[in-house]
Amino acid sequence: MVARIWLVAGVMVTMAGTAAAQSRQTVSLQASALVTTINGPSFENYGLSAAPGGELQVRVNIQPGDFSLGGGFQFSKHTGTFNATDSKVNLTGFFLEPRYAIRTTSRTLRPYLAGRIALLKQALSYGTGTGAIDVTANGTAFGGGGGFAVRLSPNVNFDLGAAFTSANFGEYQDNGTPTGEDAKGGSSYVIKAGVTIGIGK
Repeated sequence: MVARIWLVAGVMVTMAGTAAAQSRQTVSLQASALVTTINGPSFENYGLSAAPGGELQVRVNIQPGDFSLGGGFQFSKHTGTFNATDSKVNLTGFFLEPRYAIRTTSRTLRPYLAGRIALLKQALSYGTGTGAIDVTANGTAFGGGGGFAVRLSPNVNFDLGAAFTSANFGEYQDNGTPTGEDAKGGSSYVIKAGVTIGIGK
């Protein structure tokens, strides 16, 4: 799946021609598909695999062409095996993503650096019958990464990026009741590909 994303990126760069690499619009909407891996004490016992997900965000240019701030919603769904039974972790949350676009001589391609601050919710379930566990935990995540934007039209960019984040979760809860068990922390690597649409002229 990762290889396919990079292949699509190459095709988009070729198709973009000599258009400018950044949207002129102050406000834009971005939708992205994600591939996410999760690791660390909060996840390592459940045999979880890399998983698909997505994010939606609104982005505002603070200084058009260089600085912007995005905010939105993200999710990913992970499956695995724990004690010979299926396990599942769903991660959802809201985030802020400041971004700095690096000026280059290219009118097609614009690289960028980005940060990430997120409020996350982890929903963990495994087991069957009377031994089934279904708990949640809230946490915060911090990280950063980078990528590039390719100008496809005056209002549309193709966006490809990667990021690393580290998260810390609080106590697990079972239907709102604390379980006494700390959900601990974890980390994730994300590759995302999406489309940004500028609003207005």
